[in-house]
Amino acid sequence: ICSYLRLGKLAQARRVFDGMSRKNTVTWTAIIDGYLKFNLDDEAFKLFQDCVKHGVPANSKMFVCIMNLCGRRVDLELGKQIHARILKSRWRNLIVDNAVVHFYAKCGNISSAFRAFDCMAERDVICWTTMITACSQQGFGHEALSMLSQMLSDGFYPNEYTICSALKACGENKALKFGTQLHGAIIKKICKSDVFIGTSLVDMYAKCGVMVDSKVVFDRMRIRNTATWTSIISGYARNGFGEEATSFFRLMKMKRIHVNKLTVLSVLMACGTIKSLLFGREVHAQIIKSNIHTNIYVGSTLVWFYCKCKEYSYAFKVLQY
Repeated sequence: ICSYLRLGKLAQARRVFDGMSRKNTVTWTAIIDGYLKFNLDDEAFKLFQDCVKHGVPANSKMFVCIMNLCGRRVDLELGKQIHARILKSRWRNLIVDNAVVHFYAKCGNISSAFRAFDCMAERDVICWTTMITACSQQGFGHEALSMLSQMLSDGFYPNEYTICSALKACGENKALKFGTQLHGAIIKKICKSDVFIGTSLVDMYAKCGVMVDSKVVFDRMRIRNTATWTSIISGYARNGFGEEATSFFRLMKMKRIHVNKLTVLSVLMACGTIKSLLFGREVHAQIIKSNIHTNIYVGSTLVWFYCKCKEYSYAFKVLQY
């Protein structure tokens, strides 16, 4: 089963599994994990239900597998039940505890994630990063930065994911001093800089209103992606530099960088700020021609843009559409 799964042959692995007269915990865990790796969560859940019906006892790998499944399904009730079984079992270890913390974080239950984290007998970079990321994503920026400080004081070195989450928290909380210190640590190679950290720095400085530093980081990046370009464009738009935002958008299009909905929202904001009706209409035409299907946010921004330009008839047409 494991050999077929490593080769990406899920159907063959399932045939072997179904043909086995006797299955144990290792066998069930392998096939459930295989379905999870292929993002077939519903099938994995059905297999888990069958596993329970057959009275198969769980081990640490099975618990990790099922906690990951519950997190992906955002199944808080089942996850809590599995967590209760873990606490009563002899299978607790660092990997299982990490899976529990990650599950609560994925379900948005930050208080339970903190409780599980506080009960851990030992910790590693992964669990610290999970908590810092959860706090950052759910609007607890101060807690995220506090945890990073505690993580460093406990002797753990952050990885790229930790730094990106911390920089997000700095941007959301306008914690420029902390963000600048993190930038200095990156330069000193506390972790390797890449396109994700570079983009996070661009975004952090932009959200803190320091567009000069945001552009310096952007210009120094050897590799940029859609998120990088969108961060600099939205930064200029948010801080009232509409001309610069539209200029960067033109450059982005010229370089044939993929444009997403966030890019479009940002450039429309810029067009509305400087009342650039002609360019805004060009962007609207691109939205219609491209695969950027309008949603409530794009539609609302288009209405706002046309109203800013006093083109109320166009705004009404967008509303009707």
